[in-house]
Amino acid sequence: MPVNMDTGALDILSPDKSIALKASAGSGKTFNLSLRVVNLLLSGVEPDRILCLTFTNKATNEMYERIIKTLTYLAHELPEESGQGSLQAPKEEALMLAEYWMLRGAGKEPADVLRYLSKKAESVYEKTVREISRLRVSTIDSFFNSVLRLFPFEAGVLPDFRIITESEEDGIYRSAYDEFIAGIHSDDSMRQLLTNLVLLSGSAELSPFRVLDGYFREMLSIRTEIEGREQEVRSQESEVRGLLGEFDVLRGLEKKVREEAASLAARMRRFYPDMGKRAISELKKYEESRIKNLPALTSLTKEQYTDYRYFSSLEYLPEIQDAFDLLKEEMRDYFRYKNRIFQRITLYLFMRFLKYPDRTKQKLNALSFNDVTRICYNLLIGNALIDENPDYFYFRLDSRIEHLLIDEFQDTSIIQWKILKPVADELTSGMGQKERTGSFFYVGDPKQSIYRFRGGESRLFDAVLSHYPEKLKARSLRRNFRSGRVIVDFVNRVFCDVASHYGYDYQEQESTLEREGYVDVRFITRGKGADSAKACFTELKMQTVLSFVETLLNRGVLPGDIAILCQKNRTCEEYAGFLRDRGYDVLTESSEGLLEQPSVRAVMNLLKWLSDPRQAVYLFGFLFTVEGLLDEKGVRQLFHQGPSRGNLSAISPALSEKLSRLQSLSGLIPVYRLVERIIEEFDLHRAFNYDPNLLYLAGMATSEEISDPLGVEDLIAFMNSRSSTKALIPSGVSEKSVRLMTVHKAKGLEFPYVILPELDIRMTFDARKTPIIIDHNEDMTVKGLYLSENKDIAALVSGLNDVRVREEARIRTDRLNYLYVALTRARNGLMVVAEKSEISSDTRQLSDILCRVLQTGVQDTVSIYQAGSLPDKEKGLKPTVVKRDGTSTGPVGPVSFAGLAVSLKDMVQEGSSRIESPSMDDEGNIENPDEYRDRLFGEAFHYAVEMLGDFSADSIPAAIDRVRQRYVPLDEGAIMSIKRRLSSLVDNTAFLDLVHGQARLTEAPFARSGSLYRVDLLVFDGEIIRVMDFKTGHDASLPEGYIKQVNNYMQIVRECFKEGVSNVEGYLVFAGEDTVGLQEVHLQ
Repeated sequence: MPVNMDTGALDILSPDKSIALKASAGSGKTFNLSLRVVNLLLSGVEPDRILCLTFTNKATNEMYERIIKTLTYLAHELPEESGQGSLQAPKEEALMLAEYWMLRGAGKEPADVLRYLSKKAESVYEKTVREISRLRVSTIDSFFNSVLRLFPFEAGVLPDFRIITESEEDGIYRSAYDEFIAGIHSDDSMRQLLTNLVLLSGSAELSPFRVLDGYFREMLSIRTEIEGREQEVRSQESEVRGLLGEFDVLRGLEKKVREEAASLAARMRRFYPDMGKRAISELKKYEESRIKNLPALTSLTKEQYTDYRYFSSLEYLPEIQDAFDLLKEEMRDYFRYKNRIFQRITLYLFMRFLKYPDRTKQKLNALSFNDVTRICYNLLIGNALIDENPDYFYFRLDSRIEHLLIDEFQDTSIIQWKILKPVADELTSGMGQKERTGSFFYVGDPKQSIYRFRGGESRLFDAVLSHYPEKLKARSLRRNFRSGRVIVDFVNRVFCDVASHYGYDYQEQESTLEREGYVDVRFITRGKGADSAKACFTELKMQTVLSFVETLLNRGVLPGDIAILCQKNRTCEEYAGFLRDRGYDVLTESSEGLLEQPSVRAVMNLLKWLSDPRQAVYLFGFLFTVEGLLDEKGVRQLFHQGPSRGNLSAISPALSEKLSRLQSLSGLIPVYRLVERIIEEFDLHRAFNYDPNLLYLAGMATSEEISDPLGVEDLIAFMNSRSSTKALIPSGVSEKSVRLMTVHKAKGLEFPYVILPELDIRMTFDARKTPIIIDHNEDMTVKGLYLSENKDIAALVSGLNDVRVREEARIRTDRLNYLYVALTRARNGLMVVAEKSEISSDTRQLSDILCRVLQTGVQDTVSIYQAGSLPDKEKGLKPTVVKRDGTSTGPVGPVSFAGLAVSLKDMVQEGSSRIESPSMDDEGNIENPDEYRDRLFGEAFHYAVEMLGDFSADSIPAAIDRVRQRYVPLDEGAIMSIKRRLSSLVDNTAFLDLVHGQARLTEAPFARSGSLYRVDLLVFDGEIIRVMDFKTGHDASLPEGYIKQVNNYMQIVRECFKEGVSNVEGYLVFAGEDTVGLQEVHLQ
């Protein structure tokens, strides 16, 4: 990495300066943080007087590595000009340190200063590298864990508590919640309380237990703050009966509103007998509307009743205005009290619920990291241990902290900061330090704060800076060392626009790399209305992603260099399935889990069967996962006959004998030995290409945490509790696989090429998705818990409106931060799929921002935006690039439709006649075995055609392999028939001439009248588009239904591609085993 010479860069190294460092994405945050630690050591600070906190183990390891490499280089390798082969740019660190020490009089020439530093580094190396445990670099969770273990009795925990995983914590929560709900079921008063709470929330259509579950999961992130108000909660709500009585008060308030509304309507009828129909209709709504709908009435949003359009002709009367004002005030009282009851009951139920998971954890002597943080807060801050007994605290810590450094500060929760704040206070005040002044250094990027759901707060960075105005110096890093020039320019362009529209804090980044990079944004249009439109929109996004992947691979990019980043894990899995079906290897978050590895899954399936032999599904899972245990005939036999002992013996005596031996050993030998025997008996190391995860599983089976060393069920439960354990992914697999993960998981990472398919994410507040609002004061303490009321109610009650406005601003900031993180992960290439929308001032989702930024005219947004270039290496046709002026530069990928302007609203239309598939027999709807076999054969054949790719003979084996995997019930004769038909197709010159073109799109989606249809193959050949429909049989009579179907497809294609197409051709392709029949269909 080049030397970072941003303004004030050398201040960052100074041991006597406390710094708040804002570091944009790719600006060298870890570089500067590790370099400051090295300079502290060179300045004579003892390693154990430095506390450097990070947020991930990966960051901790990287920090250690950088520190050690720099010290090693300075101490032992500095004189050798060519001795840095394995070092990560140690010269740059050395040069920056030399510049710092030159300014402090260590020498006049860089060479002299470097020799001076080399001598200092030698002694530091001995103290630090050879006793690395003295250097305290750890995750913030690990630090709090170590503190709690020093004060277990003061904190009220046992010293040998264990840390549970996220999946274990979720399991404990779910079990505790079920127990809590069972208690509510058995208590009439509690059940009534919960029912009333759900009615308050307006979610009566949902299960009340689901509603409460959603509240509790939100509240767990602020448990510590809630417990700080525990006495208040208990003193006000000590009895359920008292809480139920609150509803009587609320019903009284509702009655008053109803009476005032009816009274106002009656008065106005009496005083204004000649009112118009619209005015009378409005008064009728006063009398009949439900109370929650009254604030939405236009007349009640006015200051004076005569401001309402249909009351404006009425004479203003003070007594009517007084009644009008009274009604609105009664409404405000009702909604204020409603929120007050909601808060009190929710807190009461939550406090009662907490006893259940706490009791379970106490029995297990186990804590989560969230528990550790909460207990540390109660110990150090709540009980004031660190304030009242600092010497005792540091004595137990075994050394004072002289320099505190915090990485990724934007992800620090408010509670975590409150625990660390007394240390920062002491270091910035200069008081209490016995030998030297200390320093406080934190680095982060508020723009990358995307973990608010875990307690993170983007405002915390600036709030801390404001708290120490005289002590902290603000510095920033704005030079980007990660991304190519056009990527940096694109991000600057987008976020300068964001800054101007939303007051977002953004400073332009400066690119430092010679690498140009590449940006490609594709806009697609969503249809309106039917679910089929949504399905087509999703399909088109997936096809666009596929075209991006194919383009990159054709340019020589390795699959492992491509990352597809989505919003949710579920979406990642959907894209992963789509790519797998098209023959691509992918890695997802779930596929990286140990239990998701095929080798581990095979062993676990067999263990589950050994635990309960009645569950045949697990034996099937084992037998079908391990290749070679049964041949295809055996698989089909077992599938149809069932895996009984007799059937197994008949199909494979050797396999049956092995399973019998394992059954006889189950429960008699330790489970780790049973795992080893399974691996040995079936030679699983060889079967799974010596996958290291088998050894990983065998090692985990030796854990002392398995309660019964002989219990197979206990091993299964233990492994399920470790479901989040990552697998050991061999490097070859990573290199061959496209990676899919969420943007949240990708934060802190970078990838050569990034594809973003999901930017149609709402930026606006949605009360349905935000059931409760947790509001904070200016000092970021929790202010209260509020129902997420609609905008009309919020506008009526000023306090609720302030809460809603603040939440809207926070949600918008969350979404903009998400966009920033997503756009800044790429090094070489950034490819985006965005929804094309009408340009307006009302920006509702993230993709609207890109539409606004890339618009070319007042109401004109480009369909494709590109900048920069991809690698020159090609492995196939170069896809067309449609420039901003609309010109094409070559063949096109399937999704850009040969440069032709097509909108999804053209592909998805309502009102057109439905295209019916031909039916040769309309009688009856029960499929007999022959019909099922024929239908399955047809589906498999069409899938094989889709998998053919370039329609060459070389692509047939891979296509047939995919068919075998997907259509297991097909017998070998059917598979061979499909293979022969494919061979006939690729050997037929006339057919190949028809499919030759600039681009092909298989299974092209279209929709009419709410139904989704697919054209087997579209071929783009200049100004001609060919519609091709495949059949597996040749009937000389050529059924009229087939011809009509293709004709209708041709009409739809003609409607969609209105410009740039001179002709649409249609063909029926009859693929026989020895012959190919081609029948042209003319557009009518």
